[in-house]
Amino acid sequence: MRSPVRLPSRGARWVLAGTFVWLVVLAIVEPMNAGVHGDGYYTWLWARSIVFDRDVDFEADYRLCDDPWGLAHTDQGDVINQWNPGPSLFWIPILLFDVATDHPALHHRDPRYANGCIGPLAERAVHGSLLAGFLTVVLAYLVARRAFGESAALFAAVAIGVMSPLSYYTTMLLSYGHAASACTGGLAVWVWDRERRTPSRWGWVWMGAATGLAMLTRPQNGVLAILPLCLWLERAYVTLRAGDRRALARLVGMGVVYVAATLLVFAPQMLQWWDSQGELFFLPQGRQYLRWGAPRIVQILFSTTNGLLVWNPILYLALIGLVMLAWQRRTRSLGLPLLLLVAAMTYVNASVFDWWGAIGFPGRRFDSVLVPFAIGIAAVAERVVRAQRQRPGVGLVALATVVIVALGAWSTGTQVAVATATRLDLAHRSDRMWHDVWGRVTRPLWEHVGNPLAWPGSIPFALRYGVSPRVWDFAGAQELFLHDWLTLRRRPEDATFDFVERHQELLVGFEEDVRTVRGRRVRGVRAQYARMIVPISWPEIGAMRFTVARPDDATGPVHVWLAIDDEDLGSFRIDPDERELRVPVRGEHQGIVEIRMRVVGGWVGFGTLEFLDVHPTPQEREAPHLREVAERRRAWRAARHAEPTAESP
Repeated sequence: MRSPVRLPSRGARWVLAGTFVWLVVLAIVEPMNAGVHGDGYYTWLWARSIVFDRDVDFEADYRLCDDPWGLAHTDQGDVINQWNPGPSLFWIPILLFDVATDHPALHHRDPRYANGCIGPLAERAVHGSLLAGFLTVVLAYLVARRAFGESAALFAAVAIGVMSPLSYYTTMLLSYGHAASACTGGLAVWVWDRERRTPSRWGWVWMGAATGLAMLTRPQNGVLAILPLCLWLERAYVTLRAGDRRALARLVGMGVVYVAATLLVFAPQMLQWWDSQGELFFLPQGRQYLRWGAPRIVQILFSTTNGLLVWNPILYLALIGLVMLAWQRRTRSLGLPLLLLVAAMTYVNASVFDWWGAIGFPGRRFDSVLVPFAIGIAAVAERVVRAQRQRPGVGLVALATVVIVALGAWSTGTQVAVATATRLDLAHRSDRMWHDVWGRVTRPLWEHVGNPLAWPGSIPFALRYGVSPRVWDFAGAQELFLHDWLTLRRRPEDATFDFVERHQELLVGFEEDVRTVRGRRVRGVRAQYARMIVPISWPEIGAMRFTVARPDDATGPVHVWLAIDDEDLGSFRIDPDERELRVPVRGEHQGIVEIRMRVVGGWVGFGTLEFLDVHPTPQEREAPHLREVAERRRAWRAARHAEPTAESP
C-alpha cells in the first residue's frame, strides 16, 4: 500500500505560511487595477458563462458583456474565445459563493455588473489565482523534498514563489490564466514523479488526468506528456531486454489508458470547440501563429525586452541544477525528462509569432514548467546544504539568505515597476522597458557592456556583428515588419525603421549628429561603409523604401550600394532632389538581419526605412483560406444552433 503524502514539518509550515502571507500582501498593495482586462477578460468569461448562462457558448456573453477585441465576429469565424476553461476552476467556487449569498453586486443597475461581466463579482472571483499560485509553491516544495530534503526544497519553493513570474500572475494579473497553468502543470509533475518512484495500479490514469487538466488551462501544456512518455520508454526498454511480451502488452495498454485519460479530462475544451466551430482540435490564433521552422530561442531566453532568464535570474540556477541532474547517472531518470520538457517548452514558446508576449511580466509562457525549475534550484541548494554539513559555519547559510533577500527584493521591485508601466493594459514601449525600470541604477554599466544578465545572448551577438553588447538590448527586442498573426495584414506602424531617434542604437557607421535638410530630419553617411542591425518578423520583404535627403548645395549624384545579409541588392543612384529610394528584395530574411551600405560620391541623409510586402501580399494570399474557414464554421454554427421552427418535430 502506498504511503500517504508526508506533511511538512512545523518549520516548513511556517516558511510556506510566510510565503503565502507575502503573496497576499503583494495582492493587497499591487499597483495595477484588480479588474479583468486584456487576455484575462476573455479567460474570465468562461467562469461567468458557466455560472450565469450554464453553458460554454459565448454568444450571450458577447451580446450582454463587452467584446473589446471583436471576437463575436472575426475573419475566421464567429463567437470565438481564444482562451481556455481551466483557470475558471479556481474562480467558480468564489463566484458561486457570492451568488449563493446574494452579493449586492447582483442587484447593480448596470447589467454588466449584475451579470458578472466586470465589477465586484469578477474582481473577487479572480482572487482564486492567489490560491493557484500558492498551491504551485506547495507542489514545488513537495516534489523537491522527495529528492533533496526539506531545506533545499524550502529554498526552491520560496525562490519560485517570490522570484519568478509566478508571483506577478498570482498577485497582479489575477484574471490571466498563468497561475492556474503553473498549478496544474506542477500537479502533472508531482503525479509523474510520484508514479516513477512508487508505481500504482491507477498510475497511468492519474498521469493522464493531470496532463489533461494542465491542457485545460493552456493546450500547449500537452508538452508535459514528455514526462510520462520518458517513463513509458524507460519501462518498455527494460521489458524488451527481459523478453517479457506479456508485460510489454500490458505496458502498451497502459499507454492507451494514459492517452484516453488525457483526452477525457481535456474533453470539455474539445466539446466546446466542436459545438462552437465544428472542430475537435482548434487553433484559435490561426495557422500562422506558430513558426516551427524559425524559433527565436536566444531571444526568448536572453532578450533584455522579455527574456526569461534576464528578468528572472534565479532561473539560471534552475537550469544549472537540471543539467546537473541529467548528467549524473543516479539522478538521470529525474533530470533528463525534466530537461527535455524545459527544452521542448522553450522551442514551443520561441516559435510563437509574437515571442515577446506583448505586455505582462516576461516568462509567462513558461508557467507550466515552474515546478521543474524549482527542482533544478533544489538540486543546487542540496549541494550547498551538503557542503554546509561537511564544513559547519554561517557562510553558506548567510549566502543563501542574501540570495533570497537580494533577488526577492529585485524581483518584487521589477514586477511592481512593470505593473505600474502596464497599468490598465497599456503596453509599455518594449525597447525601453528595461531602461525605464532599472536604467537609472545600471546606466553606467549598461553604457559600456549592456545588460549583464543578457550576456549569454549579447556577447555572441556582439562578437558576430562587431558591436557593443548593449546593441543586443535593442536588436534582441520586439521585431519590425510585424504582421497580424491571423490576417497577415502588414502593420505600417511596426514596419518602419527610424534612423533619427527610435532605432539609432542599431546604426553602425552613421553620423552622431542629426541634421535638418530640406525640412526633413535625417542622419547622414559620407563616402563610407555603414550598417543597420534590424530584427525582422515576417520573412518575405518585397522592397525597402528609404526616405533620403541631399544637402542644399549638392550638385552631382551619390551612389549607394546595399546588401541585406548575404543578398547583394545592387547599387542605386540618388540625385540631389531625390527624396525616396526604393530597393527590391528577392530572398527571405528574418530574425536579426544586417543591412550594409556603402556611399560613394558625397553625403546623403536617411530618415526612415519602411519594409514593404511582396505582391500578392501575405494578406491577399491568406484571405481565401480565411474565407473558406469562416464560411465552414459559420455554416456549422448556424446548423448547430438554429432555433427550432413550428414545423420541427
